[in-house]
Amino acid sequence: MTDLSSCLNPVYATRDSVRDPCAVCHGGIFHIYYTRMTMPSKWGSPFNWHIAMTTTRDFLEFTPGRTISPPGYCSPGNVICHEGKWVMSAQRYPWPAAIVLLESPDLVHWSEPREVIGSRTTTFWCER
Repeated sequence: MTDLSSCLNPVYATRDSVRDPCAVCHGGIFHIYYTRMTMPSKWGSPFNWHIAMTTTRDFLEFTPGRTISPPGYCSPGNVICHEGKWVMSAQRYPWPAAIVLLESPDLVHWSEPREVIGSRTTTFWCER
């Protein structure tokens, strides 16, 4: 197990706006996934949103961040191992929003997002 007691304030420095962290530890490596916005001044543009990742063993040194999704995807959620492969939930944003899944054999190389729940464009729950 990694001793984090000497790590009082872990900082991952980047020029991008980052949010929505998700982390999984496997083989002594922490894989950290997050939403990366490359141009925070253009908040509403989906072309500025990506899912990105970095890794660390000690929260003191990090690998360079890299994008793992096409533009318009964000909010990495749960990462689980299912039937020998890793699966991550995320969302497509903004409209039409959708819940998507990405798959990976190794927590590093990820598939294109696959929509599993799309937005309804007709009747919403509050209009029933």
